[in-house]
Parts: sequence; C-alpha cells; structure tokens
Amino acid sequence: MPPETATLRTLDSLKDLTRLVQTAEGFHPLVASLKNGHGATVDGAWGSSSALVAAALGLHAPRTLLVVIPFPRDLDGWTEDLASFSGARPVVFPAWDNLPGESTVLDEVAGQRLRVLKQLESAEPPRYLLTTFQALIQPVPDRAQLAQRRRVLRVGEQIDPDVLAGWLVDMGYKRTEVVELPGEFSRRGGVMDIFSPDIETPYRLDFFGDEIESIRHFSQHNQRSIGDPLPSAELTGATLEQPGVNGNGKTTAAGLAFTGHLCDYLAADAWTLLV
Repeated sequence: MPPETATLRTLDSLKDLTRLVQTAEGFHPLVASLKNGHGATVDGAWGSSSALVAAALGLHAPRTLLVVIPFPRDLDGWTEDLASFSGARPVVFPAWDNLPGESTVLDEVAGQRLRVLKQLESAEPPRYLLTTFQALIQPVPDRAQLAQRRRVLRVGEQIDPDVLAGWLVDMGYKRTEVVELPGEFSRRGGVMDIFSPDIETPYRLDFFGDEIESIRHFSQHNQRSIGDPLPSAELTGATLEQPGVNGNGKTTAAGLAFTGHLCDYLAADAWTLLV
C-alpha cells in the first residue's frame, strides 16, 4: 500500500491565510459568541498572528472592528499587517501627545482624530479602526456639539461671502493670504479658500455675487484645483477655545467641549478587539 502523501496548498497572497484561519477549529464558535453580544478570548496569538486573527474577525463583524493595541510604536506594523491580511487598509485613530487645553488651535493630530470621527458617522464607516489604549482613553469632542459646529455649503446656495467669513472667524478659523494649514481661510475677490480641519485637502469656493457657483478641492502645496467639482462642502469649527474674551477685548465663541469618548461614535453592534 503506497504511503499517504500530504497535499500542499499554494497561497497566492496573505489574504489566503485569512481565509484559512476562518476554517480553523473554534473560529466560528468565536464569531457566534461575538454576534450574540458575548465576549471571547483568543489564546496563543502573538506577533503578526494577532493581526491575522483581527483581519479574519473583521470580515464577520457587522460594523467597524475596533482594534486596540498597547503601544503607539506598533501602529505602523499593525497597519501594514492588517492591510496585507484583509486587503483593506485600517483607519488609524492617533493619540494626543498633550491633551488640548484652552485657546488651543486644532493641530495635525486633532485633524486626523476629527477625520476619523467623521468617517465613523458616514454611510460607509471603516471596516477596521486601529488605535492604542492611550488614544482610546483620551476624550473627543462631544458628538452633539460637534454636529452643531458643522456647516454644509452647497453649489447654488445663496450666502454673503462676508457673512461666511464672519462665521469662519467665530469658529476659530484664521484669515491668511494663502491657505496652507488646517483652520485657515482666504478670500480673493469672488474666490474663497477654506481648510476645514477634518479634511486632507482644502476647499475652493467660487462665488458669483452671493451665489456659490462651484466647489472644488485644491492642493495646499501648489494652490491648484484638483479632482472633479463637488456638489457640497462640509466645514467644521477649527478651535478648541473656551468662551471668553480675547486679547483684542472681543468675546469669543465657545470651542469644542472634549467630553465625549470614541465609543460614542461607534455603532451599538461594533466589535472591539483588545490586544
């Protein structure tokens, strides 16, 4: 009787490993437990195998899978591993180096955190959200108040550019000659450039009188318009400033209240994986 031979399976990509993990004994009971609202533990996962399990779980999660890792230094590695195993690049929710205080202008980290919150509220939230314990425990803007500090502008809308400029100043935007940083805006005749802190490229609005004639993105690096025309632009307040009186003796508007939590922006049936 000839000896039995093992069949070797060829892996075309790392995503094939994710498929194989789902056939492992105990995986489907694990998924069933999570879908029933119970917790579960996966033992023996270390190194990249933890990201492999996370990638597989994310394929079964009804909503966003929040993956929380201990150390910020591992974010890059986890990002690449999750992208390789799942085929979907995770969205990263970063931590503040220092918590925001009064009269603090939104910086790059704040902008990225706001962009993530905006994505979580969208019709298509990210499949994988990667963060650290440090970032998770840090407060985020109150969801209701953040919504109040957003404004949507649409092509064809009638609005006095001076009124819009006043609103931007009240919301903490800084008027400049050239828009290069989040929280800045400029106006040149019938053109207004606005860099909302929760977007990666600023908006350019063309006015015909008081009517918004067109909206586009433009590069803050070479100031050239990019991409197709947009039907609308959503702006978010650009300051963390608390209400009070500024150096010129003028009353300032209230800024963002950091009394919320990242989980406030997640769907009720979202899964969380603590590594």
